[in-house]
Amino acid sequence: MEFRVNHPVLFILAGILVAVVLAQSVYFLIKALRRSKALGMDQKKIKKTMLSAAVTGSAITYGLGEHNQVRGSDLVMGEEGCSFTVEAFGHRFSVELPVVGEHNVLNALGACAVGLLCGMEPEAICAGLKNFTNTDMRQNTYSRDGLYIIEDCYNASPDSQKAGLNTLCKIAKARKIAVLGDMLELGDYTE
Repeated sequence: MEFRVNHPVLFILAGILVAVVLAQSVYFLIKALRRSKALGMDQKKIKKTMLSAAVTGSAITYGLGEHNQVRGSDLVMGEEGCSFTVEAFGHRFSVELPVVGEHNVLNALGACAVGLLCGMEPEAICAGLKNFTNTDMRQNTYSRDGLYIIEDCYNASPDSQKAGLNTLCKIAKARKIAVLGDMLELGDYTE
């Protein structure tokens, strides 16, 4: 059988692919709505936000640069955590994060964007971020015998090791030592 660009089988396969993607999208939207309801979030605001994003295809930007809709500034990094200011959608508030690393600040800014879009008050967002705890072996920090230790040894990747090394360089005041392990889940790129 010869395939052409306009062959009916290709249209059927494309239709199946679109149907699967739509089904997955609906599944995750329903899951998100149920979770937001369990958390006591305003359902009307959640539905409006989801519909608006789905119809307009809009994206919200967040980061440390001035061009972002949700931006962080005044970043202060310490050995036990960091603090920064969030400016977004007419709000300005200070956040204390009990983890280190600029990458964690970016994650927190993403959480701020979602929280604000879903109608959360800045105070509730700040409280949630202040009580954040990392999972075991994911960039936890310790001080022992004059050493500052960053434990980041679960499911290492080039990005996580780069983030750990950047954090070590910015935080640790004394001599720095990095002990790097294997990255065994990179497939053909493991070596």
